[in-house]
Amino acid sequence: MSRMSRKGKKPATDRPLAVVVLAAGVGKRMRSATAKVLHPLAGRPLLAHVLGQTARLDPVRSVVVVGHQAEAVAAVVGERAVCVTQREQLGTGHAVAAARRALRGFSGDVMVVSGDVPLLRAATLKKLLRRHRSSKALATVLTMVVDDPSGYGRILRQEEGCFRIVEHADAGREEREIDEVNSGIYCFDARFLLRTLSALDQDNAQAEYYLTDLIEKASAKGTAAALVAEDESELMGVDSRLGLARAEALMQERLILGWMERGVTFLDPASVYLSVDVRMGRDCVIGPGVRLEGATRLGRECVVDGSAFLKDTVVGDSSHVRWGVVADGARIGKTVQVGPYSHLRPEAELGAESHIGNFVEVKKSKIGRGSKANHLSYIGDATVGRDVNIGAGTITCNYDGFAKHRTEVGDRVQIGSDTQLVAPVKVGADCYVAAGSTVTSDVAPGSLVFNDKRQQVRSGWVEGF
Repeated sequence: MSRMSRKGKKPATDRPLAVVVLAAGVGKRMRSATAKVLHPLAGRPLLAHVLGQTARLDPVRSVVVVGHQAEAVAAVVGERAVCVTQREQLGTGHAVAAARRALRGFSGDVMVVSGDVPLLRAATLKKLLRRHRSSKALATVLTMVVDDPSGYGRILRQEEGCFRIVEHADAGREEREIDEVNSGIYCFDARFLLRTLSALDQDNAQAEYYLTDLIEKASAKGTAAALVAEDESELMGVDSRLGLARAEALMQERLILGWMERGVTFLDPASVYLSVDVRMGRDCVIGPGVRLEGATRLGRECVVDGSAFLKDTVVGDSSHVRWGVVADGARIGKTVQVGPYSHLRPEAELGAESHIGNFVEVKKSKIGRGSKANHLSYIGDATVGRDVNIGAGTITCNYDGFAKHRTEVGDRVQIGSDTQLVAPVKVGADCYVAAGSTVTSDVAPGSLVFNDKRQQVRSGWVEGF
């Protein structure tokens, strides 16, 4: 028999999928000027985590229901989904009803997901979808068993294909003892969903349109199903600062364990913070108090000592980022040593085998292979060649009060301590710059440049003073 059924219909596994993400709420318990779903967790807004997981289901339509701070929420959604607006927040059923126009003409399955469950995994959603399709249900709910069910809708199981959900506010004393609860994540047959949404009413304690009432309508036909989640922490909704902190801790634990499995060592895992977009090579060693954010990339065998902060920074293989380094938008080559207490600002590029040391700041500059600036220097808007040594206290004077200017230093230049390079200026290859010099004009290759300063001594002056 072919994969087509005897009636000529496609099997359930071939049914198209649409996803509706609910992200219209204010999040009053957050006590924030920022909409709840926009609060960051591991470097991304809560909503972005959810959209990343639902995208892995390959839906043919994705809809996000927005309301509070709709423009800001829509900006996070971008091209990943169609946004529809829920003008008033009158419950989950009312929110899904706002998506009806975007689902017009759709036939298949509709998954409804909350936008504030950032720990949710695509694998769990796929299990829910398989359960929904294999049971041929009109409505399927993802449930969880919790120690404290307060505030959740309770699952009241009956015979096969029949159960109902009672919201906490409407639950009786015995019903509130039930520990299997509603996660707020569902699968519906699209035709059933769109047909029955209009039948919802507000006859309940909160005077809202409950999406859970659709489960009871499906149960009346013996066509409701449920799946108990294996890990209830995935389904934790974030609705307060405390919830956000708990979700962050769980996400960090998940990320760090994942990188350990890929061959990364953490000397003090509990003190490290990672963004979800960070990538690391095998045999990296991450010290205590390290924070890696944005699109930071570490090659193989990198060491990042404690109290370092790297954001959107690329580090080549076998490089060593020492204590207290701050890097933002920098590019660090292979076998480079940075720090301790260096600051790499955006567009800093360090060539292979270079050294940037104690209290050195590099901004919008390229440092050539094997070059060194080990102490107390500022290198801004500069191009530094290969095998250059920059002495302590050297400064590129790049700003004239109106505009920034560039400094160019050739290969193998030796720059003495306490030198000022007043841009725009070029120092040719193989030059020596004497200590304490102020360089204001271009210097030809192979030259010695210095300022003629006569040393004066007054013998016995201290005693008289």
